[in-house]
Amino acid sequence: MHIFHKHYILFPRTIWGKIAGLVWVTFTTILLASLTASLASYYFMVIQMNSSGIKNPSDLHDKILVAIEGRYEYEVAKNVSSSVVPVKNVQEALDMVKAGKAFGFVYDHYTAQYELTHRDEASSFVISDIALDRQPLAFAVRYNDPLRITINRSVAQLNQENMGLSICTPYLGYKASECEF
Repeated sequence: MHIFHKHYILFPRTIWGKIAGLVWVTFTTILLASLTASLASYYFMVIQMNSSGIKNPSDLHDKILVAIEGRYEYEVAKNVSSSVVPVKNVQEALDMVKAGKAFGFVYDHYTAQYELTHRDEASSFVISDIALDRQPLAFAVRYNDPLRITINRSVAQLNQENMGLSICTPYLGYKASECEF
């Protein structure tokens, strides 16, 4: 017994039909590749975000942290971790974390962003969203407050006498060449 059916040609016969089919296949391939890449990227980021297991500061208690000795961040690190390694500068801290000798480096969020982008280290590290401390590290004065004028004059005098660099190195932890005072 034989089954008879009509034979259909699925490939277009005209040149315009072939061009339209080629455009459709190209567009569909790009769309599917983009969708696949987006999903892979999303799932990779989800896995990376959950891989450290750190959800709050109490999870850092048994981890080894690095902080620059003499800075406020060193005191914060001692409050959240049982093991804090003191270092002298940012590069030493980054090297310890990169070598696997420490879990992380405790530093001010905005300063850490600046340091990483200016040291070509941004691809090697990620800045955590966990806030270790909520203490304010700056103060504000009213716009026309005499204290503001005194502070501005003092800073201007330090700049004129090139004394800003001598303050920048011991208190902010920068080299004189990197200090913008």
